[in-house]
Amino acid sequence: MSRPTGSRLSDTRRNLRLSTRDGSWYCVMWAVGESSIGAFGVALGLSAAVVGFLDSVPKVCGSLMQLASHRVVRMLGSHKRWVVWTALVQALTFLPLAIGGLLGDMPATLLFLFAAIYWGAAWACANTWTTFISTIVPRSVRPAFFSQRNRWLNLVIVLSMLIGGWVLAAGRAAGHEFGAFASLFAIACVCRLLSALYLHRHTEPQPIPPGLRAVSWRELFGRYRHGPGGRFLAYRLGHELANQVSTPFLVPFLLRERGLQDNYFLFAALAATPILSKALILPLLGRIAHGHGSRALLRLGGLAVVPLPILWLVDDSIEWMFIVQIITGVALGAQELAVFLLAFDTIPENERTSVMSKFNVGLFTMTLLGSLIGGALLIEQPAREATSHAQVGYTLAFATSTVLRMASLALLARIPKLETLPSPDVGEELPPLSGTLEQPFIPLHEAKSPEQGADSADPHKNR
Repeated sequence: MSRPTGSRLSDTRRNLRLSTRDGSWYCVMWAVGESSIGAFGVALGLSAAVVGFLDSVPKVCGSLMQLASHRVVRMLGSHKRWVVWTALVQALTFLPLAIGGLLGDMPATLLFLFAAIYWGAAWACANTWTTFISTIVPRSVRPAFFSQRNRWLNLVIVLSMLIGGWVLAAGRAAGHEFGAFASLFAIACVCRLLSALYLHRHTEPQPIPPGLRAVSWRELFGRYRHGPGGRFLAYRLGHELANQVSTPFLVPFLLRERGLQDNYFLFAALAATPILSKALILPLLGRIAHGHGSRALLRLGGLAVVPLPILWLVDDSIEWMFIVQIITGVALGAQELAVFLLAFDTIPENERTSVMSKFNVGLFTMTLLGSLIGGALLIEQPAREATSHAQVGYTLAFATSTVLRMASLALLARIPKLETLPSPDVGEELPPLSGTLEQPFIPLHEAKSPEQGADSADPHKNR
């Protein structure tokens, strides 16, 4: 017997409120916790190459761990249960990081281990949440709800990053830099626990979507090998390889070579700038996608991101760095929105968790390969020294990334027109947790499946 309409409507309204609260605490955790891991590695004295690998190696390990999501969801009989459990694991990984901050030391192997556990839980949670949230947010309200929710979450991220930067700056000035990191990691742990609590309080009208199935590697390759989706995937992988030759090394570059380790607040403000510029430009990008199609927007974004690495070498003034970050936000906003609109048009809801898991493995394998190339180009040096040799290494890595990004445009040109035109408001539905320092975009919300039709605008990372 079906539930009364009024009761279902009450549950929906409650779930929407809980989702906004969950997302808010998640964003605080992301801003003060996850985004501080690289800076923590720099403070520990790890070399630039090792800090770069800290951004890529754990993600690859994590992407392999999340392949079990589909099987575990079936075993638990619920997407929500797996989302809550993985959120708890994410929260608990901050405890050893906080202890390392209190001790003022942590072996690199342990830092990599806990980061890998964190990312494994992160991707397992995100992919499952993608399916879970689609069962509790009605299609008719998704555009308005996610647009309003994401505007709020962007504000939470920016404010949290600035507060986190102020905490680190105050701690360093007082001679307690590691204590400040410990405080931020502890706050991140508590915030993710609160996020998990709100996830747990959601109702789950459909624990398992009808016909839930796993898509094998063979079937996945068979679908995409020759079709337009395969060309799109080839570009995404090629661009990720080119992107990661430079991206993982921006944090040590800015902190050491540009001297921002002495001004963590300025570093946080710099990292928050692309989020603001993306938030401001997304409505315009949405109208471009509506008028000219997502493929045109992808080409615009793909061309705009090409020179980003080399721009960091033009000038070392803080004014120029903010200009580069504004340009980065606009360029990545165009590319990420186009990817969001195009990437999952062919993934049915009952296959989404399985397909997304396998896609992430390929994506983060490219992340690892790109960071290995970049790391090989960096000239090793004593960890706390800034020398002209280090500048040469960064120049080689950033220039190589630029050249490879330009080469990936050949793959971009092969993508045919795939999609119907999106809703005029779809530009505001882009998840807020795409990159701050050219981090890879992982969509957090449900994409439109073929069965849903062209008129249903359905809004996936990271934290």
